[in-house]
Amino acid sequence: MGVRPGCGAGRARGHRSFAAALRTARVAPRTAGERGDRAVKSYREWDAAYVLGSLSEDERREYEAHMETCESCKAQVAELSGIPAILSILPQEQAVQLLDPPKQDTMPALLAAARKSRRWTRVKIAAAVVAAAAAAAVLTAVLVPTDAPPPPEAAGLTTQLTQTIPSPVTASVTLVEEPWGTRIDVKCEYGGASGGRALPYTLYIVDANGAATRVGSWNAGPGTSMTPTATTDLPRNQIMRIEIRLATNDRTLLEARF
Repeated sequence: MGVRPGCGAGRARGHRSFAAALRTARVAPRTAGERGDRAVKSYREWDAAYVLGSLSEDERREYEAHMETCESCKAQVAELSGIPAILSILPQEQAVQLLDPPKQDTMPALLAAARKSRRWTRVKIAAAVVAAAAAAAVLTAVLVPTDAPPPPEAAGLTTQLTQTIPSPVTASVTLVEEPWGTRIDVKCEYGGASGGRALPYTLYIVDANGAATRVGSWNAGPGTSMTPTATTDLPRNQIMRIEIRLATNDRTLLEARF
């Protein structure tokens, strides 16, 4: 997530503490003229926020349009696309331990190490920072409350998942081809009266070799609607199956075959 030439000067918007923290240390020095040109857009710090689903819908579309002409940003997003899968396998207890005891100098130390390390080392450090900031949550999905307006329909293949065992859960999935792989937009509906106990769910993709990879997770209870988003570096034609599992016993509740 280092500085990449060819992208202007500015910043992304929204509640993205991780991206904002990294931005502070890595913005390259600019001339007075550059500092004065606040109208110029910057995309060099949007990669992590894009992969983690933290950009707004308008920002996401803007960044995707930018990547069509920027090979540097496209390559960086492809490299970071594996972070959600890394974070999804981090147990909640370990995420909490990352914050105990809290240290104010943790971020500077991580940033200093990131600047000196190789690219893959930077990716692993970024994953640790995101996990620590998430504390007890796994940041592999953007969970939209039921009272929030639905996002615009994505341009991609939308498929209804079928139940493998009876449950109150129904879902559809949209696979969107991206320059770096595939974005997976899920819409889940949970039947029953609201107020019941929330359960943990996981999202898996199965590739052409039959290997299953966990790419997302979320908690939800009866009477709720969730729209998690996950990413993978696999191209669309390499995804053979999508599964939603109950995390407590790893049983597959719904699946879609392609």
